[in-house]
Amino acid sequence: MLLCMLVLLAAGVGPAVLWGQSAASMDSILDQDMLTFGAASYLLLVAQGDIEDNADFAQAAELMADTHSVFSDKDAEAALTLGEYSFLIMKIYDRSGGLMYRFFPGPRYAVRELSFIEAIQGSTYPNSPLTGERAVRILERFLTLSQDGNTGGEV
Repeated sequence: MLLCMLVLLAAGVGPAVLWGQSAASMDSILDQDMLTFGAASYLLLVAQGDIEDNADFAQAAELMADTHSVFSDKDAEAALTLGEYSFLIMKIYDRSGGLMYRFFPGPRYAVRELSFIEAIQGSTYPNSPLTGERAVRILERFLTLSQDGNTGGEV
């Protein structure tokens, strides 16, 4: 599994921003059966360029909680759901989302927005557990689609 991800990244499929993360940290994230808030914070903040790749997950979680008060009650070791991770992506990248997300910003409509632009594939239940591998795939798709200017599904 890890070999497949590394081959895809080496082939140039993934955005270059994911290369900035240290191999040990990426291995740790990919091996997580349930993504932690600290790992998700690290992944997103390094991709955004807001934290160095030699930082640890606890430092990333602290910076995330300080920067975005919505997540101030999260512990670095707390497991994240698909909805919470989607909400982190929407907040970090300052996506406005659609009508329902604008009125009710939160995990449920964040998943719907990322599913609409096809960054999330497969199960879209906001309360479902999220593995580290799936989190990396979602971020890779989101960054690729954002670079391409994808606004969402076809009408």
